[in-house]
Amino acid sequence: MSLARPSSSLIITAPWRAAAASKADQLPYNYRILMAKRVGGGSFENAYVFPGGLEESSDSQWTTSSHKVCAIRETFEETGILLTSPTTTAPKNTDFASLCANRTLPDIRQIGRWVTPREQKKRFDTRFFLLSIKETDTQLLDQIKSAAVQESELVRLDWFTPAEILQANLAATLPLFPPQFYIVRELSRWRRWQDLAHDPLDLGDTDKPIEPLLLKHQEGMVSLFPGDKAYPESTTERSPSASLDDCDGPLHRIVMKRAKTGGFVECRLLKQLPSDPAPKL
Repeated sequence: MSLARPSSSLIITAPWRAAAASKADQLPYNYRILMAKRVGGGSFENAYVFPGGLEESSDSQWTTSSHKVCAIRETFEETGILLTSPTTTAPKNTDFASLCANRTLPDIRQIGRWVTPREQKKRFDTRFFLLSIKETDTQLLDQIKSAAVQESELVRLDWFTPAEILQANLAATLPLFPPQFYIVRELSRWRRWQDLAHDPLDLGDTDKPIEPLLLKHQEGMVSLFPGDKAYPESTTERSPSASLDDCDGPLHRIVMKRAKTGGFVECRLLKQLPSDPAPKL
C-alpha cells in the first residue's frame, strides 16, 4: 500500500455575471464553479477537477497553513489566477513566493478532506477549500477573467453551474472522480452565491478523512463511504461488510460507470444518513 501524499485543491465560485453570460436568467443558480479539464496520460486523466496539486516544502514558510497555501499556489500555477490582496498581474511562470511578498492571502474555508483508496497506485490526502467570490470583490473578479491554463497539466478551464456539471456527468459528457462529484452534489444544495459566501456550510467534520472503498458492481462501479451499511467497520478490512444490493440502509455511496477516456460518468449519489442536513433552497 502506497502512502497518500499531502495535497490541496481549491473550489472557486463566482457570480454568473463575472464567470459567464449565457442563459443566465434561465438558470436555477446565480453562480458558477471553475472546473479544469486534465490532460490525458497523467493523474485524473481527461476528467474535470478543481485546481490543485501536491504540497511543496515552500508552502510551510507562510503564517497561513501550508494546506491553504498549497491550494492558492497550485491555483495560480495552473490557471494564472493570483488570489492575493492587493491583486497584481503576473507574467506566466512567475515565482509564486516572490509575487506574494507583502501581500495578504485570502481566507479560504476547508470543506472536506479525501484520501485516495489504498488499492490505487497513486494516492493523495487532499484537503478541499472553497473561495466564494462576491460581486463586490472587483479585483478578484478581474483576476478570474484573465485565467489561462497551464498546458502541461490542463486542457481547458470552464465555468459551470452545479446543475450543468451534474447534468453533463449524467449524460456521460463530463467525467468526474468521486470527490469532485460528491462535493459538487453537496454544493448544489445552495442556489445563491450570497449563501455560499456567508453560510457556515454545515458539512460535518471537514478535516475528518474520507477514504472510499471502490468496488466493481453489476451497475458499473460503487464508491462506498463511511456510514454506509456495507462500508467495513475495521480500518484494515477492505471488503464490504454487507451485500451491495442490500439497500436496507443506511446508505452512503456513489453508483457510477467508468468513462472510456478516464474518470467516471452517470454518477448517482445514494445518501440516507440520520445526520443528513436539510436541503438549502
